[in-house]
Amino acid sequence: MRRIGISILVTASFSLFAANGPAVAQNISFDPGAVRSACSGDTCSDAVLAAVSAIQGSGLAAAQMNEQLGVLAAVLVQVAQTTPSARQSVARELSRVATVSTDRAQRSTIERVASRVADASNDIGTIETSSPIGASPG
Repeated sequence: MRRIGISILVTASFSLFAANGPAVAQNISFDPGAVRSACSGDTCSDAVLAAVSAIQGSGLAAAQMNEQLGVLAAVLVQVAQTTPSARQSVARELSRVATVSTDRAQRSTIERVASRVADASNDIGTIETSSPIGASPG
């Protein structure tokens, strides 16, 4: 069954990022644990801004940067899945992450995910987070 509005494109060569974390092909430029912790509390915006700055400052090619943005989006969705009270702030931050992507399809995918997360009536447990969200193979 097709997952509603979610298309995740990954290459077969992705390696496992961490236990219960998204799969990625290179090192992560930000601290996923710090994002999880902050977004489960009250400082999500600061953590996402720091993560985006780290990704943008890492000197990666556009495709690799977008892959890391997809990892960040997956981490945010994981927070929303486990901390329902964080859904609204996570949805806002997902929209912020979407604006940074240079890939139009990824931006659209992350925005659709943000909309699903924002609507408390949606079951977000089915959003796939084991791979970067919307990252196209490079």
